[in-house]
Amino acid sequence: METIPKRNFVASVVRAMADSLLLANANAKILIMGDLNETPAEEGVSQVLKARMDSVTLAPNDLYNMLAGAGLSWKKGTIKFREEWETIDHMIVSVPLLAHTTPHSMHIFDAPFLLMDDEAWFGKKPFRTYYGAKYIGGFSDHLPVYMDLKF
Repeated sequence: METIPKRNFVASVVRAMADSLLLANANAKILIMGDLNETPAEEGVSQVLKARMDSVTLAPNDLYNMLAGAGLSWKKGTIKFREEWETIDHMIVSVPLLAHTTPHSMHIFDAPFLLMDDEAWFGKKPFRTYYGAKYIGGFSDHLPVYMDLKF
């Protein structure tokens, strides 16, 4: 809750930059990606950044959240907190970039070597580099995301 105002501020700056690019070039191919620390429906992503979840009714200057096309009911995510997987790692694209892909082309790369057994909460979890201050030799506490593009 403490970081919501900061996340919203950053989202407003990113949205202003995207609008500026699209104003200068209506065909700008914009990709906004990373750990936004919010799910697609939360305020910073859905209301401030205005990343749309419906690819059917997009306007030329809209941004589309590729997570929507990938399906919000995934049984996996990019990060696990206790027993729940969440997807807070986003790929948000401009309409001109969406023309080079499909709304369903975002994927979570969950290769077995990126996962480890979750003894506390069952199932699997990302094989992290550190557990607190202890180095355990993994890769990340997030699973990577990627999308298919055609140019």
